[in-house]
Amino acid sequence: MESGVIDLRRRSAPGLLISAPILWGLTVVVLVAAVRGEVHGGLTARVVAGVLGGCLGLLALLLSQALFELRRPLRLLIDHEGIRLDTGRRRPAFRLVWTEIAAVSLRVSDRRRRISAQTYIRWLDRRPERTPIVVALELHPADAEAVRRHPELRTAWRLGGERCWLFVVWAGPGEPPPVAPLVQRWRPDLWRGEHSASILPHSR
Repeated sequence: MESGVIDLRRRSAPGLLISAPILWGLTVVVLVAAVRGEVHGGLTARVVAGVLGGCLGLLALLLSQALFELRRPLRLLIDHEGIRLDTGRRRPAFRLVWTEIAAVSLRVSDRRRRISAQTYIRWLDRRPERTPIVVALELHPADAEAVRRHPELRTAWRLGGERCWLFVVWAGPGEPPPVAPLVQRWRPDLWRGEHSASILPHSR
């Protein structure tokens, strides 16, 4: 059967694409200057330049790692069997069958969007749909046994306040991912809709 696939990767990362090579270039220049003694100020200046080069190199490495992670698949699949998260590895990050799920909903942290909507109406600032939001998928377990069967979801369980598994599926401007039509296609009885709330646990 055909699966409903939602791509959770960021659509683009122009800042990372530009920043990483620039930082690598600066790292090489600073480190070469420190090693060759081309820095004015004696040994202390060379040490400072070496430390700065190392920090730039570490930052460049982190940005390169982020670019590599963005290239990996990150797909939420919703089909006749249940819901699973594909990260490009041999096994999915998690797989929940429908019998393990009691309810599905979306938690939307849209406070900034609502504030932006008021600002746009009053001052014609920026459009509300361009204001970043955070969207999380709430999966409520059918019973305590379902929770015990999935220790890999321990972090998501704690993030959901031990009431549901909570997964952040969107952070940025635009509309939430199309979870609703896919869940309603296979298990409309489990869909509980969207609601506005903080993503952080135990906060209002």
